[in-house]
Amino acid sequence: MSRPELTGHASLFYNEKEARKYDSSSRMVGIQREITERAIELLKLPSDRPSFILDVGCGSGLSGQVCMYSMMFVLQLYEIAIFTCLK
Repeated sequence: MSRPELTGHASLFYNEKEARKYDSSSRMVGIQREITERAIELLKLPSDRPSFILDVGCGSGLSGQVCMYSMMFVLQLYEIAIFTCLK
């Protein structure tokens, strides 16, 4: 089975149906949580006050949820919004 990212643009595969499947996979949710927690750790943000995170290309928003639990304000921009603004 070929990897979807090698078959064309992401929007051809990662549609609403696939996003729901991704969000309902406990394995994928766990991996996304671990990656996000590690990214937050690498940022070395101050722990004594909230931080603001810009999540560009946020997909289904799993990383943003992890950030919000960590006292961060998150602005999520979906791919469609980004490309609309750039046109």
